[in-house]
Amino acid sequence: MYGLCFTLWAPLPAIVITHYDYLKDAFVTQGDAFITRINRPPETLPQAHNNTGVLVSSRENWRLQRRTSLKILRDFGLSRNLMEEQVMRSVHEMLQQIENINDKKKVDMFWPIRLCVGNVINESLFGYHYKYDDADRFKNFVQIADRHLRAALGKLQLLMTAFPWLRHVPIIRELGYHKIGTTPFCETLCAVFSIKDLSRKRLLIKSKSMMERVNQKILSTPTKILSTPRQMKQTGNPGLDMPNLCSRFLYPEIQDKVREKIFEVVGTSRLPSMSDKPNMPYTQAVIHEVQRHSNMIPVMLFHTNTEDVVVKGQNVPTGTLVFGQIWSIMKNDSMFDESQKFNPSRYLQADGKTLNNAVIEKKIPFGIGKKACAGEGLARMELFLIFSAFIQKYEFIANSNIDLSPDWGGVLTSKSYTCQLIPQTV
Repeated sequence: MYGLCFTLWAPLPAIVITHYDYLKDAFVTQGDAFITRINRPPETLPQAHNNTGVLVSSRENWRLQRRTSLKILRDFGLSRNLMEEQVMRSVHEMLQQIENINDKKKVDMFWPIRLCVGNVINESLFGYHYKYDDADRFKNFVQIADRHLRAALGKLQLLMTAFPWLRHVPIIRELGYHKIGTTPFCETLCAVFSIKDLSRKRLLIKSKSMMERVNQKILSTPTKILSTPRQMKQTGNPGLDMPNLCSRFLYPEIQDKVREKIFEVVGTSRLPSMSDKPNMPYTQAVIHEVQRHSNMIPVMLFHTNTEDVVVKGQNVPTGTLVFGQIWSIMKNDSMFDESQKFNPSRYLQADGKTLNNAVIEKKIPFGIGKKACAGEGLARMELFLIFSAFIQKYEFIANSNIDLSPDWGGVLTSKSYTCQLIPQTV
């Protein structure tokens, strides 16, 4: 054991970092040494080809993919209000769908929120928008992805990390193709093949539409930047967790305070916009605390270093598997006093208006360093716009005591719940 940095045999030796200073020293200060992935299951299972995409690619191909992805996000208007307009279109559609619900006393918010967030990504990547009354294919995709993520940390998956050749064992390969659910690995394998198939079909169908739409909206974007479906696919965002956001945010006194601040700044005649965000520090603080308190990503993906490094005095030889346990950092760091309590005020200074950047720095739901989530900017925009619109329009009252313990897997998800929605006016 190495205190805040220890070795875990799973079954390969891997260094686990559970402290912010160690993680920052490794992935920020010495970030160039950790831009390589392990290229082993389960991380490679969603990939049709090795070393592709942004999430699990390495070295120069990773640099190219991330640079291209960030350029595409910028060209889509992340810094020119076009992306905000797209998010708001999805928000308006979701609010209309909720308004059309006749019985608001027992509402399951899972699919309305998922579809709102999913449509923003889907329109950006594929130029396609799902309607609320015709979303079966979207729901199927989400369920497939959910099965994959739940199975991603099973014991057989860890064995596959140590011994990738196991995937070639005939009985495992055959079960993986034909008998979904026989084992966590087989279920994952079937789910991934389905995801690849759905993504490939959607890309082929929508690539032409995508190009036409981009050329109309962003005349300055060189066509060659978006010339391949593979490049378009890379702007995905794994950092967003709106279902957790709403399931955890049922504290009535905090809802009331957020709504009061929204009414002061925005009123009721329009929805909040990104231009309002600087004037809504308490709303920002609540979103920060939701992401810390109900973080959906327990660990960062494996990194491996390309050279010998020393992390806070600990030697890390070349080729070592290293991952950050960000769940522990956001739960146990001394910066978060009484960390088990939901306390948005921790992100505000004494005046109650100025954000405390020293605390915010250690809240890292999107990861940290060169391989942090490329879609973080879009995710933060969605969180603010969707969350503030919800609280402006409705009060959410839980119908029963909600089980706040997460469902464990590659991603932490919330248990199902229903709530009463009460429309709000000044």
